[in-house]
Amino acid sequence: AVVSTQSTGLPQQLEPFFTEENTPLDTALKQVHFSQFPGMTDDVEGDAFAWLTCICQSTMFSLVEVILRIPSLTGPGCKQLCSDVSYISNVMGALEIPLSRDITDISRLLNTPIEGLEGVDGVPKYLKGKIAAMRRPN
Repeated sequence: AVVSTQSTGLPQQLEPFFTEENTPLDTALKQVHFSQFPGMTDDVEGDAFAWLTCICQSTMFSLVEVILRIPSLTGPGCKQLCSDVSYISNVMGALEIPLSRDITDISRLLNTPIEGLEGVDGVPKYLKGKIAAMRRPN
């Protein structure tokens, strides 16, 4: 929740850096290959949205790494994680940042009954296997 709350305040915090000419920042942003981020192309001008997108994409990447380190989930733990992923998804939506594929896939897998996980299409096998293993009762 703290990450999401701080993320929603980023546009206001970044604004002072973009109201005046900021040559070092413009130079740094020109070095980023924005096409690696969903919904972005390399023709993005160096602006606050590009920087915000980089920060949010990195946040989602880190969240996926943390989720994939969870050894097991109880029923209530799975519901809480669903809520957490939904919350970060809503924050990204409010910031108009496209969700990473992994966040979308994890959300789908967490919201699918455990007996139906094999039927979820379009999700990488490693991700499906990891989520199924952590949700499987001991």
